[in-house]
Amino acid sequence: MQIPEETLLAGVQETAAASTDPRQPLRLVINRPEPGAWHGRLDVLEALEDAGWTADPGYPLSILRHPSGAVWAVTNEGGDSGLTCPNGSNPDFPSDTPSIVVIAACLAATHTSVLSEAR
Repeated sequence: MQIPEETLLAGVQETAAASTDPRQPLRLVINRPEPGAWHGRLDVLEALEDAGWTADPGYPLSILRHPSGAVWAVTNEGGDSGLTCPNGSNPDFPSDTPSIVVIAACLAATHTSVLSEAR
């Protein structure tokens, strides 16, 4: 069963400031681009920056790093991207992967201890 993107986006809300405490919920707003507009992965970049990720000095619009050791990067001009997780896994995201999925994977990669505790 595929959940409509509108449903996924409806559950995501903005916070005034990102928390560094992994137990605090992070709420983000991901604005849907206008029809025909292509923003690449700028929406992912902005959401991750709001969540405490920092831009790589040499590639500020295509590589972001998190203090946990996670790294997200746009891998080509087509909008494909990848994630290097602190646990060593390296998922790739084709350009047609919804932004909310990429963001969720990146945030999950930074909170592995919280996810382990929840089990």
